[in-house]
Amino acid sequence: MMILTGLLAETGYGEATFEQMREAEAVICAAFDRGREAGVWTLEGEGFEQFAVIVSTYDAQLRRAPLAAIVEASDRLERFRAGESFERREQA
Repeated sequence: MMILTGLLAETGYGEATFEQMREAEAVICAAFDRGREAGVWTLEGEGFEQFAVIVSTYDAQLRRAPLAAIVEASDRLERFRAGESFERREQA
């Protein structure tokens, strides 16, 4: 969801910066590390606030973006997960 938010923002649906996504990734990685080590799965203070902004942006994107934009962003994410580039493909 975090990556989809960034991809949709990149196409003009909402605002999300690369820096926000990078910071959010660090927050979620730290939460996973704590969860694995201590069995406590939480987002703390500022991290929670960062994800609240991302979730709110994603919610607005789902209400505003056309299905084609959501599908394209999802396809890009799947390519990324498969080890390919998630850059936008040129329309033929």
